[in-house]
Amino acid sequence: MISKSSIFKEVLLKEDNITIPGLGTLEATYQPAQLDEKTGVIYPPTKLVKLNLDKIDDSTDTLLKYVVEAYKVSNVDAKAAIDAFVKDVKDKVASKSIVTLEDVGTLQQGEGGAITLKAMPSKLSIDNYGMDVVEVEKVD
Repeated sequence: MISKSSIFKEVLLKEDNITIPGLGTLEATYQPAQLDEKTGVIYPPTKLVKLNLDKIDDSTDTLLKYVVEAYKVSNVDAKAAIDAFVKDVKDKVASKSIVTLEDVGTLQQGEGGAITLKAMPSKLSIDNYGMDVVEVEKVD
């Protein structure tokens, strides 16, 4: 049920933080549109996501509530699914596998064996109106 990697994208579109109990908190911060003058690429506004491993408990149960509502399951079943997802991620990362969270990034083993998030440019902001990057030519 929760193995669907798009669930995190869906929650991060609505929330700036989502704690995955036992794993960490995905923290999204607004990033305005940017121009890379070297490459001539304009990047639309988005949210940049990082993983905070220090915050592993969620008193607001944001993810749990979302799973209950989105999948019409009980709190017990949603918690079991989240716990199974976390165990699966930890097992895969420990075996040097990479876990992809759709439009968020990849979870992998970092230095010292800790789980790290390699964020990917994403469309996690309604503010970008679905815009993609735009390449422009330099005008002299």
